[in-house]
Formats: sequence, C-alpha cells, structure tokens
Amino acid sequence: MSDDILYLPGQYLSRHIRNTLVANDFPNLYWSDDWSLQYYWKQAYLGFIATAWYVENNPILLPELQESYAVLYHECLKEDRNVRRIRTRTPREGQSYCLKVDSNLEVILNHLHSIRPNSSWLIPEYQKLISDLAHDQGRTLPISFWATSLETPQGTAAGELGYTIGKTYTSLSGFHYREKPEWNHFGKLQMVLLSEHLNQRGIEFWNLGHPQYKYKRDLGAQVISRKDFLSLWDKEVEKPAPSLTKEITGELSPEKQPTT
Repeated sequence: MSDDILYLPGQYLSRHIRNTLVANDFPNLYWSDDWSLQYYWKQAYLGFIATAWYVENNPILLPELQESYAVLYHECLKEDRNVRRIRTRTPREGQSYCLKVDSNLEVILNHLHSIRPNSSWLIPEYQKLISDLAHDQGRTLPISFWATSLETPQGTAAGELGYTIGKTYTSLSGFHYREKPEWNHFGKLQMVLLSEHLNQRGIEFWNLGHPQYKYKRDLGAQVISRKDFLSLWDKEVEKPAPSLTKEITGELSPEKQPTT
C-alpha cells in the first residue's frame, strides 16, 4: 500500500481523531481491510466517503476525507432548459417517466456493472456490504441505502445509489443510458427529480462528493471546504432520518407524478 494512504483501524473512527487528522494535514485517503457493517457505518457517519479496490488480490476499503465537497441545497437547484422542456411538453406515447426510490440495490448495481464492467470500484465485496446494510435499512445501524431509477415504458433511463444518515443524503455512483435519443438529458432529469424528492422528505442537503465535475456545479452544487463541510455534516447526521421510499404504480406522465 502506498505511503500516501494510511491504515485506518476501527478504534480510530471517532470525531476527535478525525479532527486531529484534518487539523494536522494528514492524507485524504485511508485504507482498511475491515468489511464489517459497523466499520462502514462509522466511517460514513464521520463524513468519509468510501470506495474500494483490490491490492494483491485482497479487497481493500478506501475511506476518503475529501479536501472539499460538492453540496446541493434544494434552494440552489438549477433546472436547465432541456430539463424544463422535458417536464413541460405534452406527454405522448413512449414519453412518460417516473422516479422510483427504494432499497432494492441489485437492479441499480446491475445497471452500473453493464455500463462499466471492468472499471467500477463497486467490487463484489463492496456490493455485498452495502446490500446487507440496505436490507437492515437503519434498524440496527443508523444508515439507510437507496436505489433511485428513472423509469420509462422503454426501460430504465438513469439511476444512482446513495445513502442517508440523519438529514443528509450522499451519492455513491450513478449512470444514464445514451442509446435512445428520446432519453437525451434524462440523466439531468433524474437528478432534478431526486433533489425535489429529497427536499420533500426533509433532507437538508445532498452530498455529491468530489466537486471537480462540471455537471454537479451546473446542477447548483456549492463547493464547500472540508472544515466547513464537516461542521455542517456533524450537526445534520444527528437528526432523525426520513424514509425516502417512493412507491409508484403504473406508468405516469410528468403532470401526474405523485409528490408523496
């Protein structure tokens, strides 16, 4: 393992040690071979965002405290003209859509694998870990995983994985398909609809992770320093977490989508 990536044992997962690491300019990226549900929850609760990879054929968890974060407040959400056009046009056959949010991660994981079969950090061990946490859905540990998809009569156009802790939602990975011209800009549409849904459910902000991607800023995300982010994060994760489940039956036109 690189000297720039430090081992982070479970007993170091506390706010005091995290703040010491930040104050003394320790590296952003850490590693662990602890694949327990408790370890994953604790590092996420402290504001790390974990990915994973193999080192000498061994699965390694990679928690990161980023230098800065892309954070979306609902009041800052930007809906560009392409998304507005989709939402205001008169629905025709084949153009209806609906947003679905539940804890069935398998479908979204399959979509992510089909798009990036050889380059995804979502290795099998990571998939099993978050699937186990999704089955728990906050009953044992205060973290819930969510699968979001934008559904059309032709199939799933876009989607993502994320988790809630308290009044925060954090994205892990997302996708959108480009094959069908009628799905142009549906990746943006899925994010706008999800932001509105998070707001309806009482989520205070959406943690979009690394801020260098332009689409996040185009959506309205603010770039926040690590210090400011962690101060905000520590307050919101202590609040009661809402359910994000959005039950939908049938194929819905934009005008008829439920707001519950």
